[in-house]
Amino acid sequence: MFIDGQTEIIEKHITRNHTEIMLKLFDANIEIKKINQNNHILIKGNKELTPKNISIPSDLSSAAFFIVATLINDNSQIKIKNINLNPTRDGFLNTIIKMGGQVIIKNKKEINGEIVGDIYVKHSKLKGCELDKDIAKLMIDEFPILSIAASFANSPSIFKGLEELKIKESNRLELIKYNLNNCGVYCEIHNNNLLIDPTKKFDFKSNIIKTNSDHRIAMAFAIMGTKLGVNLNIQDSEYIKTSFPGFSKEINSVGGNLSE
Repeated sequence: MFIDGQTEIIEKHITRNHTEIMLKLFDANIEIKKINQNNHILIKGNKELTPKNISIPSDLSSAAFFIVATLINDNSQIKIKNINLNPTRDGFLNTIIKMGGQVIIKNKKEINGEIVGDIYVKHSKLKGCELDKDIAKLMIDEFPILSIAASFANSPSIFKGLEELKIKESNRLELIKYNLNNCGVYCEIHNNNLLIDPTKKFDFKSNIIKTNSDHRIAMAFAIMGTKLGVNLNIQDSEYIKTSFPGFSKEINSVGGNLSE
């Protein structure tokens, strides 16, 4: 609706996001206000945007694969520079730390309205954890690789409220379960909650990883293969290029052994 020349978009749950930050950087008239207990985005139109030079930080979702590879492989350590640490996307890092991951963030600074920092990671003895549905929205894309970390923890994990995983590029919830079970890891789904219990040992069933052309499933189980000691055959792995064209090369540069 239009109020006093302003376009008003109403949302009940709004935090600072990339769109708001970037529009403000370009001098847009945009702000978030609480009105009658609800958060409102207020935008005043007819404002000419000002072009700016911007620095794009590295993506935490892509860095997550390297973080988990380091955590689960003995004697590993890595430094990943200039990672976007936007608080609406930091659920993965908070969870990894909760699981006992040795993760240190240094050189935090603000660039173009975004918090950016360097991440130092060392191999760690991980423990399982329980996550409620509220954290899911902060890390929905990271659950495939988080499930790999949970598979090598010393206690069970349960991740709740993952119904959105069913409607991503694939039904990621079912694919996580299917592939973990094939790799000998106990995994069950109950009412959109994912249970992973690495303390229950099962026989390795198959080295075929089914991805249904989902790039994040493919990358997650490529990382699992770095620890299993078994050659995994990842179907439709070419779809990794949709989000990370140099994935194999970068993993191999830090000690991986992936072939296309």
